[in-house]
Amino acid sequence: MTALAPLSSRTLFLSLALLLGVGILAPLQAQFSNGYTYRREIDIVDAQVVTGPHTNFPVLISVTLADLKTVANGGKVRNANGYDIIFASDQAGNTQLAHEIGTYTASTGEIIMWVRVPSLASNTKIYLFYDNASISTFQGNVTSNGVTGVWDSNYKGVWHLNEDPSGSAPQMQDATSNNNDGTSNGTMTSGDRVDAKIGKGIDFDGSNDWIQAEDSPSLNLTGTAFTLTAWVKSTADQNDDAGIIIKGTGAYEIHLGVQAEDNGNTRVKTDDGAGATYLTGPTVLSQNVWYYMAGIYNGSTLRLYLNGTQDATANRTGNILTTSSKALVLARRAIGDNRFFTGVIDEARISDTPRAVSWLQTEYNSQNSPAGFYTVGAEQEVASAATSTITASPTSISADGASTSTITVQLKDANSNNLTTGGDAVTLATTLGTLSGVTDSGDGTYTAQLTAGTSAGTATITGTVNAAAITDNATVTLVAVALLARYWFEEASSGQSPTQLIDDQASPLNLPITYDGSNQSYKVVSTGRGWESTTTNNQGRAAALVNGTKIQTTLDGSTSATIEVVLRVDALSSSSSRIVHIGDGSESGYLTLSSPNAS
Repeated sequence: MTALAPLSSRTLFLSLALLLGVGILAPLQAQFSNGYTYRREIDIVDAQVVTGPHTNFPVLISVTLADLKTVANGGKVRNANGYDIIFASDQAGNTQLAHEIGTYTASTGEIIMWVRVPSLASNTKIYLFYDNASISTFQGNVTSNGVTGVWDSNYKGVWHLNEDPSGSAPQMQDATSNNNDGTSNGTMTSGDRVDAKIGKGIDFDGSNDWIQAEDSPSLNLTGTAFTLTAWVKSTADQNDDAGIIIKGTGAYEIHLGVQAEDNGNTRVKTDDGAGATYLTGPTVLSQNVWYYMAGIYNGSTLRLYLNGTQDATANRTGNILTTSSKALVLARRAIGDNRFFTGVIDEARISDTPRAVSWLQTEYNSQNSPAGFYTVGAEQEVASAATSTITASPTSISADGASTSTITVQLKDANSNNLTTGGDAVTLATTLGTLSGVTDSGDGTYTAQLTAGTSAGTATITGTVNAAAITDNATVTLVAVALLARYWFEEASSGQSPTQLIDDQASPLNLPITYDGSNQSYKVVSTGRGWESTTTNNQGRAAALVNGTKIQTTLDGSTSATIEVVLRVDALSSSSSRIVHIGDGSESGYLTLSSPNAS
């Protein structure tokens, strides 16, 4: 019989195995500065935003992503209610946006959420963050731009109509802070909660189904403005003047409805005693087709819109007639009036402001086709400053003021995997030379050009990602540019013409000088000695042949060279004075001084 190992040894072995198992099953995951692990960019399509910017605009985000399933369903969301899904206006996620959860399906990753964008315009981007194990409560009730939550103070009632009408009253929740919740009436069952334009809506039977929201100060619109909107799908011939949204009895002071001819209509009654203005559009509403109906009053004009397009308009002035003590009803002409609406209503809203046509059209675009209103980018993990790399190519350039090296930042996650999407904030700095701006390649790499100065040395390039210093750096050697030759005109005695150029560089190239003319002389001046030329016209040139020398070998085929000459100018000719040139008969490289009177 084999003896058992001591208990302490077996315990140690099992503990190590468990620790190793934990390490394998749950690798460490880096997080963004807001505590979330993953991010996606949501890019609003420019053409979908009509004449922005629009302030505090509620954007519909309706999408299904496998990553938004809960962890238990193979996704990455930790909270069963989707609470660890948030939105932000910045890539780091530090400026959170208010949002409302309409639907979250943990098993599929479907979300239907409303996000308030403080200023919606072309080129607007927002960011979706998810996976934060520390979140256990709803995070969307954010205050920004003077508003708390999604719906600003102009909204007096927002009913998504997503609830079960057979539940406990009041079933239909008002999404605003006004709490104008609605109660289901008639013979409505859970089966009347049906698929609608945006998630779920309510199917009204046209016989006795309707919803009532009790009178409240927020629903008593007494000024000169309102906007009523609702998604409507008629499923049968309508009762005469079947209501959609109505406040009041008999006078129908705020009314958006459909008539027996299935035309859209809106109306307003003001306090001037002139009665109600009825506005009926010419468009006949087809059955089983969704329409976005809107009635807008601005104190001078009453308008009816279908799907963002004006269908009818009429002049009207005055304040809206006070409707205190009158309930608001959906899908019925009035309490006590049995003309009910037959069909499905979704997303009913009341505002006490006349929304601009551009707002209404943008709203229609957002809700009619969310997938066309924005694009959702690939999943992004947080870039790790500890594992991301900085490289340079080439690593050695001439310190000539023009040579360049490409600096590349490859962002990586905490496990050293390359990131494959852009959008992070990357900066670069150098100790020598100059750097261009950083270009986001959109694939996890970021590049910049290092341009050499004229100082030799080692350039150390450092960087940051999302304000965190990258551990890695790159170096580029800036090599001093060697002079091919340097000549001093101090070899001859005063008053004599030099006969040879003496090179003081390594491997000197001394060159004999030949003259065209005799107007050069060697002269001593107070600051030193030099070669003096008193020639006029086109005489007095001197030449030093460089055929087969290091000068020719180096410069042949090159695209740049530098010629430096130290001189004192006493006078210039009437046209120009050639100081020096290098090359063949075409005089490809030269230095000329020109007179102000030169042609």
